[in-house]
Amino acid sequence: MLYRAKNKLKATVKFTGIFSKITQKINTRNIFLRISICLVLFISLSTVNWFLTAAPNASQLKERADAEIIARNLTSAIEYYRQSLTVNPNFAPAMVGLGVILRRTGSLAESEIWLERALKLDNNAKTAYELARTRIENGRLDSANSLVQKYLKQKPYDPDFNVLNAEILMKKNRVELAIRRLQNIVRGNPDSLRAWLALSRCYRIKNNSARAAAALRKAVLISPEDSEVIRESSYLILEKQLQNLSSDLYLNPVNQSDFSETLRELSQSRALDPENVDANLMTAKVYTLTGECEAALPFIDNILRVNQNHEDALYYKAYCEGDNSEQIFEKLLTLNSNNELLRFAYQRELLRKYNRREHPAITSQARHHFQLAETLMKSSLIDQAMDEVFWSIYLFPAFVPPHETLLRHYRASGDIDLTFGHLNFLYRQTKENKYRDMLEQLVEVRRKRLAYKFSIQNIDKERNPTPFFIFDLKPASLLSELPGTGRILAERFTYSLERKGRLNTLDAKQREQIHQIYKEKGAVDEGSFYAADALSNLRKVLPGSNVPRYVGEGTFSRIYDGVQVNFSIIDLNTGNVLARTTKSASGKGYLRQIAVTISSFVYDKIPWQGSVIRISGSNLLINLGKIDGISPKDRLLIMRNGKVFAELKISQLEPRLLLAQTVNPDDIYKIRLNDIAVKKK
Repeated sequence: MLYRAKNKLKATVKFTGIFSKITQKINTRNIFLRISICLVLFISLSTVNWFLTAAPNASQLKERADAEIIARNLTSAIEYYRQSLTVNPNFAPAMVGLGVILRRTGSLAESEIWLERALKLDNNAKTAYELARTRIENGRLDSANSLVQKYLKQKPYDPDFNVLNAEILMKKNRVELAIRRLQNIVRGNPDSLRAWLALSRCYRIKNNSARAAAALRKAVLISPEDSEVIRESSYLILEKQLQNLSSDLYLNPVNQSDFSETLRELSQSRALDPENVDANLMTAKVYTLTGECEAALPFIDNILRVNQNHEDALYYKAYCEGDNSEQIFEKLLTLNSNNELLRFAYQRELLRKYNRREHPAITSQARHHFQLAETLMKSSLIDQAMDEVFWSIYLFPAFVPPHETLLRHYRASGDIDLTFGHLNFLYRQTKENKYRDMLEQLVEVRRKRLAYKFSIQNIDKERNPTPFFIFDLKPASLLSELPGTGRILAERFTYSLERKGRLNTLDAKQREQIHQIYKEKGAVDEGSFYAADALSNLRKVLPGSNVPRYVGEGTFSRIYDGVQVNFSIIDLNTGNVLARTTKSASGKGYLRQIAVTISSFVYDKIPWQGSVIRISGSNLLINLGKIDGISPKDRLLIMRNGKVFAELKISQLEPRLLLAQTVNPDDIYKIRLNDIAVKKK
């Protein structure tokens, strides 16, 4: 105040001096002119005096912003911080305040920009701490870790930076190590709110709800109205309610009343802080889970009023608002073009919305993928280019150029089977003579390679892929994921398996039919979550040859910039789990990485299923061979409708075919063409 008064006095004295000089230089006897000039100068002096009194400086504007945060008016706080920086663009405290509040409202990229500027102007531990927190939430773990380690070298026992270090470990899926670090921190610093919160989160990730609740109680005692405390409390309450629900949760609809306690807790937190992004987002997630999209939309809009670019809120709005979903997805992809989950969800929405793959909105996406593939090929990035080519075909199967690209690729690699498949498609699609001639030449090559010792009349029956189906994956924590993620992952896995041509996976139309049938039968909630009991009904749902022998199911959870999947393969003939695995992928292209990893796991674990394609006397010709892992000492089982009724011994083995006889001579009369043949374990 003294400083402002001093400046005001200096300015007034200076202006008064100017006023005296001007009046002295007025050499006129016109009294009215002199009075007018004096009046103008007096008004000007008053205006300057008012401006010096009323116009707040950068520090005052920051103080007003801080007061708005205490009053929980986040939008007003952001505006005052911006005004402060307009008055003084190099005012570091306002930059820090703006960066922190932007992080709270979900604007992580802009938050990081302001905090980095503040750190350059004023290199102190507080600013570095806030910048590291923002980088962790933004998924930039390596850059956050370098900043944390820099300050830990100076103060190795600093509790705040040690908590950040533990959070980085947790985000990198090293949860056990993070728990040990956090336990050491809370022993020496029992009032560390973030340490207790991080410890509660770690225990929740490890599915230890009792310890998670105990750690959270410590955090509640420290700061019961903190937004992160509210969010973590809601997660734990929800998980407790899920445990108390019927074990048939996935067979019965989830009702809003099932989550009444969670909604009551969130209502109290919103009453304390109406603009709290966490509480509004959690409420929207609960209503979305219960199928109450109309109830979810007001809370989504509350978030978007504070931060119009909040990605999670925009995703939920696209999920709940069918009419504007296309525009919302386009905005999301503008904000985050590298998010594969958004990219895939947008393309699924296009297919759902227009209900046909030839719509201009879909074909333009397909052409975009193909153009990107050509660019990647010029850079010799073949794997990524092939992925974009398959994206293009997935969206627009009748699009000829990507098929021609694949044809050239497979011919160059010498893969006759895949070359034949794409040639066959191109000829059916275009009826051009060049494709017919190439197809005839390839058929002859295949005939010589596959059946030079056996007279196979039908060249298309040399392989019989094993039927396989993947259920939608369930989220490990039901409210921690964006809606539809489980189905997106299942479709991506299925698509990756289709590329291999190894398994007879169901196409998108068949999958949608199964979803609809299960929904009508009450065996699925909102087409997303399945129970293991539903597997036994799958044979009743799928007619005839579409019945899969194996089914994939599992759970998924998000890790900082990727996904972790627990996946199981179930043999429907026995009901047993054939194999299970836990795989994770992160970084750029994580969706493609996890799909390829899981499909490779399925490919390796499921045995080839062959069939009887020729019966000649006591000899049986089976379309299995050396490439399927068959050896001359192996025995085969012949099955029909899931029942084994004959055992075979191998007499002659070729790369893709074998000749066998029944162990029991009388069994030859039971065998028919197209009976299933599998390797005996």
